[in-house]
Amino acid sequence: MNIADLPPSDPKFTRLIHEMQPAFSQRLGSEVVYATKDMVVAELLIRPEHGNRNGVMHGGAIMAFADDLGGAATFINL
Repeated sequence: MNIADLPPSDPKFTRLIHEMQPAFSQRLGSEVVYATKDMVVAELLIRPEHGNRNGVMHGGAIMAFADDLGGAATFINL
């Protein structure tokens, strides 16, 4: 199935966007739960390896997650 053949309103569209995420996104733990041309919603389960020395989420992990969503949104709109 080609993503270009699906309207963003089709639930299969979100599933395909999630399945097409690169290996880094999968390693990070990013999970796309909703995607359209106007919005990408994802979840990230915070794990100990995402933390910094102060016990909160590392800024690099936050930015990697944001970059991942920006990449997905860009891909959808190409």
